Amino acid sequence: MMWYVYPMMGIQPLPHKWMVVTVVAVETRGTPKKGMTFDSLEALEKFYSSYGKACGFGVILVGAKKDENTNVKRWQYWHCECGPGTSTNQVVNEGDPKGAKLQPCKRRRKSKKIGCEVGIAGYLNKDGLWEIHKVELTYKNHVPTPSKSQFIPSYRDVPKFVLRVGKDLMDAGFKQSQMYHALANQMNGFENPPFLLKDMHNVVGKERSKEFDETDYRVTFEYFAKMKEANDDFFFSWRVDELECMGGVHPGGIITDQSVPTAKAIQQVLSDNRHRLFVWYIISKVLRKLLAVKKVGEVHKKMKDVVYDSLSIEEFESRWIELIRSFKLEGNEWLNSHWEEQSRWVPAYVKDTFCAGMSTTQRVESIHHFFKGFMNAKTTLREFVQKYTRAIEFRANEEKVVTANDDRRKTKIKSTLMVERFFQKIYTDDKFKEVQTECLALIYVLPGTEVKLSETVTEYTLIERIQVGDPIRHVTRGLKDTVDMEKLEFNCTLNIHTEVNQGHQFVYNGS
Repeated sequence: MMWYVYPMMGIQPLPHKWMVVTVVAVETRGTPKKGMTFDSLEALEKFYSSYGKACGFGVILVGAKKDENTNVKRWQYWHCECGPGTSTNQVVNEGDPKGAKLQPCKRRRKSKKIGCEVGIAGYLNKDGLWEIHKVELTYKNHVPTPSKSQFIPSYRDVPKFVLRVGKDLMDAGFKQSQMYHALANQMNGFENPPFLLKDMHNVVGKERSKEFDETDYRVTFEYFAKMKEANDDFFFSWRVDELECMGGVHPGGIITDQSVPTAKAIQQVLSDNRHRLFVWYIISKVLRKLLAVKKVGEVHKKMKDVVYDSLSIEEFESRWIELIRSFKLEGNEWLNSHWEEQSRWVPAYVKDTFCAGMSTTQRVESIHHFFKGFMNAKTTLREFVQKYTRAIEFRANEEKVVTANDDRRKTKIKSTLMVERFFQKIYTDDKFKEVQTECLALIYVLPGTEVKLSETVTEYTLIERIQVGDPIRHVTRGLKDTVDMEKLEFNCTLNIHTEVNQGHQFVYNGS
């Protein structure tokens, strides 16, 4: 008997650090012979299976007979998995009913059935022992290889401890392929594990189907109920399409990709919603959609500049028309279709809708990447709730670590503004750096006028000079802010003067 002893990926589900797994256990009685007896049918079957594994061929049960009176099994037959049967590489001659003549088969489907006659027959003798009655040891049409026994399905087995430890690792976000590779590494090579990766997939799939049956949704809502007991602010409902969980208030805007089904669903459920498209998705398709266009790289670069750096609708439209004319793209259907939907994806058109800075997929893709570490497309409903909770707990702990580090280390103040010092105290370091950039930009802002329109309303004007685009354009922005202290309302009017390479000047207003 041969044993493999190895540690299981540093995890100790049992009291001992080292786990012992029997890989090969070959019966020592040798080659099967007529007249050999065994105490039970199971003992005979185990003996012949061990013999087949040692020789390199698989063993299958091909038949059995029972006593008509007592219904007790009296005979049983085992054969090599490669026979009996007709190979799919050959076909019986239709003119020869006995199949004495075989012709090449045109079908290309592979089969193990090649007519090997190796096998045994056993019966229950008068002494109550199982005795081998017939033995065939001569292989036909193939020569088994003992060293390849581990690849025969009947000899591959996934130990229970692998499922137990594997479940914990999968809950932690590991893939089955990663677990298998770690196991093979511990056993000094992929040839040593007593099972293949696909065996793990099959066994895990069966276990999941047992655990997550039609009661999956019930268990999920039982879990929700427990969360509700622990947290009064937690909300769940059997139906949420009426937006009950949001107090009946529809979101002001939704940003999605160009999925047609998603757009139809939003139109039906949230008809008053401002539906925007991810500008990044559209820009990223330029190189593929315009592949046949000459200088497509230059078109892509110019289009990014036109879309991202146009500060008003008028500027975008004039620059877009110039782009189309310069590269002779008037007949391009893809560009024309996006021109018709410009109000849904061009930043200059959507400035009136607050989206918390989410005009691209950057933040969304970051969240997708985070949750991929905990779940995937095959995650069941019940698993999703549990793994989502675990992901949120992990993220909360990471934020605690960041907060603790920020308390010990602070980014230095770069101005004398009190607001910069204030945000240094309340924000994380990464968020404070964003605010600090805005604070430093105030250096280029000049005070204008202050006009008292009424007792509660004051109008302020500010002047800011910035540089945008490629080539660099010098932009002077005049901000006119009206503040109503009684209604707590703030309105801003933006007047922009653009100078390109100190050439002629364009003047327009935006809000």
